[in-house]
Formats: sequence, C-alpha cells, structure tokens
Amino acid sequence: MATRIIHLINPKTDSVTTRPLYMNRALYSPLAGLLAVAAAIPRDQYEVVLTDENIEAVDFDLKADLVGISAMTSYVNRGYEIADQFRAKGIPVVMGGVHPSFMPQEALKHCDAVIIGEVELVMDRLLDDLRRGSMRGSYKSDVLHPMVGVPMPRYDLLKKNRYVNRTFVQTSRGCHQGCTFCAEPLMNGLKFRYRPVDEVVRENGELRLTLHLHQRRRFLRNADASEGGDARIEGPRITMAGRRNLKTRAG
Repeated sequence: MATRIIHLINPKTDSVTTRPLYMNRALYSPLAGLLAVAAAIPRDQYEVVLTDENIEAVDFDLKADLVGISAMTSYVNRGYEIADQFRAKGIPVVMGGVHPSFMPQEALKHCDAVIIGEVELVMDRLLDDLRRGSMRGSYKSDVLHPMVGVPMPRYDLLKKNRYVNRTFVQTSRGCHQGCTFCAEPLMNGLKFRYRPVDEVVRENGELRLTLHLHQRRRFLRNADASEGGDARIEGPRITMAGRRNLKTRAG
C-alpha cells in the first residue's frame, strides 16, 4: 500500500471559465495536464492528492513527500507563491507546464526541480532522484513521446461535481501550423503525433465509467491545435459502434 504522498496543484487563475460561477461549478477543468502527470506516478508507491485552487483551498499542512505545480504564464506568480510556502516547510517542489518549461532558471528560484516539456519519459528518473534526496535542476527527455501506450489519465482524482465540462480525451500532441504567437510547436514539435485509435476509444469508455457519464459522446481534443488545425486521429478507421460514442473537435 502506498504510504508516500505527492501533492499536485493547479494554481488559481483569474478566468471566468475556471472559477466556480455556474451553480458552484467551473465551466472547464484545467487539470488535463496534471491528470497525465498523476498517471505517470506509480500507484503502488505513491498516493496522489490533486488540488485545483480555482475550486478549493490549498492545504499547506498536508504532509507530502513532494509537491508538483503546473503553471502557465498568466498564473505562474501564484504558482511561485505556493512553491515558496511549501519549500519553507522543507517539502521539495517540482514545477512544470508551459512557463517553467520555457523559463526554467526563473522557476528554479522557487522550486527544487523543473520538468521541461512532457513528463512521461522523465518521471521515473525524477522519482529515483527524489528517493535518493538528489532531485534538483531540470529534467527533459531527449525524445518526444511516441504516443503509443500513453498511461490512462487519473480521472478518478477529479472532483466530479465541481465542473460543467470535467475533462477531455487527448488524441494527439504537437501542431504543424507554426504560428509565431503559439508555444505548442516549441513544446511538442512541429507536427502532429497521433495516438492509436483503439487506445483513444478505450480511454473514452473508461472515462465514461470512471466519471459515471451517461451521455452518449465525449469530446475528443486534438491538444493545442489552432482553430484551423487538423483534428484527425491517425490509424485504422473507427468502427461505427465506436463512432457513436465519439465526437471530435479541435481546441
């Protein structure tokens, strides 16, 4: 049974879509990235606690072995405040997400380690260093994830009644558009990397069971594609039975 605790935190952001303005529910859950991070953490070794500060307060008294904070530029300063408070208590902190990935030296003034880019291929090394007491600096994979066998996001960690739209199923990463204002090609490559269709369909079914969804379809998201982006799923055609449960959109 897991006895060590990793506390994953999404800092509060000033956005009407993430504040609980709709019958005490936020319009969207901003936790897709942290659900993927949680999936990369071995369940038999760690208990994961997930906090979205947009809907609940951060428990600074939680006795965690590691705190992980994901932040975009618009709310990274709040992320730094949270990191500073936990480090003052002697708890190691790792940060990730878009802003720390592009500004790791800035982030390292507030945390012990930074994950640059995707987490799946570096998580084992980071946790090994954590156990040895040597977790520090930047962690970055030399290659991008092939998108085959991506771990199932930890949908069970979501507060089920706090979001109108609870989460999305990721079908791809990267983008070929190369827009000058967008960080996606620099983060995830200047091309789409597609997940196998059968894995997407299976995850969609698991998501419906985990979150007790009764509607027929869930949205699939081509992660970070621009409005004119390609929302295809590469691979064999989806069967008609699978197609009835799926609806795609770029977003």
